[in-house]
Amino acid sequence: MIEGLSVTSLTAHYGAMRALSGVSLTVHHGEVVSLIGANGAGKSTLLRSIAGYQRARGQDIRLNGEIVAGLAPHAIARKGVVLVPEGRRLFPDLTVTENLKIGAETRRAGDWTLDRVLQVFPALTERLSHRPGQLSGGQQQMVAIGRALMSNPQILMLDEVSLGLAPKVIEELYAALPAILSTGLGALIVEQDIGRALKASDRFVTLREGTVVLEGASATADRHAITTAYFGAAA
Repeated sequence: MIEGLSVTSLTAHYGAMRALSGVSLTVHHGEVVSLIGANGAGKSTLLRSIAGYQRARGQDIRLNGEIVAGLAPHAIARKGVVLVPEGRRLFPDLTVTENLKIGAETRRAGDWTLDRVLQVFPALTERLSHRPGQLSGGQQQMVAIGRALMSNPQILMLDEVSLGLAPKVIEELYAALPAILSTGLGALIVEQDIGRALKASDRFVTLREGTVVLEGASATADRHAITTAYFGAAA
C-alpha cells in the first residue's frame, strides 16, 4: 500500500478534447514532487482532477490505499488532499483571518493552527484585519497556502505558486517549504521554472500533451532530457 497519494491511469477530457491520458504518479508523505510542463500540458487539470473539481475517467486515485476518486471536493479535502489553486481565489470581502479560518471548515485533526500558520508566514501577522485587495501578490499567496494548511492536509497541492510574483517573494515562499513539510505531509507542486522545480523537490514528473513523458529523482535529473521532454524536441 502506498502511504500517501497514488494516481493510476487517470484520463480527463474537456468536451471532445482529451486533456490527460493515462497519467500515473505517487506522492509519499514527507516528500515534494514537482510537476513540470509547458502551458497546456495538463498540469492544472491533473491537480483539479485529483482534488475532485474536474471529472476524470478510468481513474484510480487513492490516499493511503483508500479510493478517493469520485468524491466531492469538500470530501476529498476532509480526507486530507487539498489544492491551492492558480490565482489564489481568496474571498475578497473577508479579512485575512476569516480567509484562513475558512480552511478549518474541512479540518482534520492535526498540528496546523492559526498561530502555526503565522509562524511560517510572519508577514501576515500585522495584516490579519486586512482584506485580500490590500495585500501584495506574495501576501495573498501566503494566505492561500495558509488557508489550505488550516485544514491539516496529508497532501498539499500547489498550482503555479510563483506565477506573477517577484523573484525575492518566490524565494520567500519556497523557503517556507521545509517548515510546512515538517509535519510529514507530502506536496505536489506545479512550477514552470525547471531549475526551481528541481531545487524544491525530491522527485519530478514531466507532462506533455496530457501524458507523463519523463520522471525521476530531482537531485540526479538530466536538465537536457527534461528540456527535451518539456518541448518534445531537442533544445
